[in-house]
Amino acid sequence: MSEVTRSAALAASATEVWSLIGGFNDLPDWHPGAAGSTLEEVGGETRRVIALKGGGTLVERLVAHAAAAMSCTYTIVDGPLPVTGYQSTLSVRPAGSGCEVHWSGTFEPAGVAEDKAREIVAGIYDAGLGALVKRFG
Repeated sequence: MSEVTRSAALAASATEVWSLIGGFNDLPDWHPGAAGSTLEEVGGETRRVIALKGGGTLVERLVAHAAAAMSCTYTIVDGPLPVTGYQSTLSVRPAGSGCEVHWSGTFEPAGVAEDKAREIVAGIYDAGLGALVKRFG
């Protein structure tokens, strides 16, 4: 099993950052790779269908959402990423006068070397966290 973990320290409060990124359908509001997102219920599960900039879609299933703990866990159901068994958690924690955002995921590479799969997932996390750093300092 491969794992990627990234973090970013922000100058904003955890509550302010969570209000932007905490909703399961909020990815297009802050991640530069997401052009849009819609929620759907499938067999009692909440899923988001993310339209990717540059084309394609990514379908993810909500596993757990804890607003009070500022944490969201999800899996990939279908999409173009070269991974299987992907599960990820995005969370926000107070840190000093600001906060820290953590994004981690586990998965098995599919059709590419492990290093390449890790690089792709890390690039997604880095792009999102970089946008948050730009926005919140």
